[in-house]
Amino acid sequence: MKSIGSLDSPSDLEEVGRFARAKGWVVTSNSSVAKLYADNILLGEIHPHIHRPDVKNAYPKIKIIQPPGFDQLFSMPDIQKGIHTLSLRTSDDPSKIISSRQIKYNNEIDYMTKIVGIEMSARCNFHCDMCPAHSEKSKYSMKKDIADDELLNRVTPFLKKFSNQIERIDAGAVWGEPLMDSKYFENTHKISSACPKASIDITTNGSFLTKLNIEKLLNLDYLRYVSISVDAGTKETYEKIRKGGKWETLVQNISELINERKNRDLKKPLVSTNFVLMRDNFRELPQYVKKMVELNVDAICAVHVHNAYASDSDQGVFDLPWKKNDVSKERDQVIKEAMNLDLPSNVSLNLPSCTPSKPSGECSFNGSSTMIVGIEGDVYPCCVIQSLNYEGRSEVSSMGNIFQEDLEHIRNSRKYVDFRGKMMSGKAPNSVCYECPFFYNM
Repeated sequence: MKSIGSLDSPSDLEEVGRFARAKGWVVTSNSSVAKLYADNILLGEIHPHIHRPDVKNAYPKIKIIQPPGFDQLFSMPDIQKGIHTLSLRTSDDPSKIISSRQIKYNNEIDYMTKIVGIEMSARCNFHCDMCPAHSEKSKYSMKKDIADDELLNRVTPFLKKFSNQIERIDAGAVWGEPLMDSKYFENTHKISSACPKASIDITTNGSFLTKLNIEKLLNLDYLRYVSISVDAGTKETYEKIRKGGKWETLVQNISELINERKNRDLKKPLVSTNFVLMRDNFRELPQYVKKMVELNVDAICAVHVHNAYASDSDQGVFDLPWKKNDVSKERDQVIKEAMNLDLPSNVSLNLPSCTPSKPSGECSFNGSSTMIVGIEGDVYPCCVIQSLNYEGRSEVSSMGNIFQEDLEHIRNSRKYVDFRGKMMSGKAPNSVCYECPFFYNM
């Protein structure tokens, strides 16, 4: 079989700094491994790990054994500033190119920080079983629970300075309900004004999607995604896991958001839903997918439980390099059933792999290119390390605190640079990464 694929990102003539983030998909023959080159210099191997139903639909006659999508970060070589070619191929032979892009290389720029998460609220009206902040098993304790003006005043100058490289801002990370913040819309306006090119995403439990809040959300031209946590396919399981939530309220609120967007003839924000795969709910994955199709959401997503906190310990259904999960056979059957459901062409289905792949230049939680600012000013590369630090785990710590030093200085500190460097080389930047599904691109 001839290898096929597409290098979707960077786009043609996009400016690339000392690190290049490559996105796309590839399907190779059994003996071939796709690699990324800058001109004729090998940057590294491609490690596909993302399900791409669009590829499956476009090439129905090709047997796709593993998820074909990839999203990896590569360190650029010592080359001159100017126009160069990034190519996806299976060997050093330039004639074996699968896909390529011309880029503008600028070695004076570090485009590492693509995603910034800002913890707007640590309050929540739910007590979900797996949540490290609000579960009955949680060890999480915070002095503040709502982002104040001082926090935003220290973050927004950084957003403004690096607005050309920041692609997305998660306004509501990580473990609270952002719509419980009375100043949420005012604060997101400040964030968007400082970084107008970035899309703003919100993750919510859906309970505060009132008529007034739906109207406010749809009035935000900078809002790209509204992601709603569901985690179940039935009322019984939803209300058992997401304690405090009501299934009928969730379904009604999602429906009203989508209907009001349709009434206004708007294309965004896109509405996605999320399902945290756990032992307590994974069997309902197909039911969840069917229900979300019925509600006409744009993207149906699932991610693995972290399996790292006091609240979610032993809930993981994923394999690790040294251990196959004892529910792997049933899990695989359930995921296969969900993947084979007949979905409308305008609905995307994003399910994680459950089998670890070789660590690459980026984890599936974007640990090299993400920066999270906690509600008390501490800075982290990912929410897993953040939450384990909140639990008091001695092997993890923040990269610094914005009330003690400048955010740009924290990003460029030796500690943070070393973390990114290890991640990019496929090494665990922290010992907790070895048991994290996201480190293995799951």
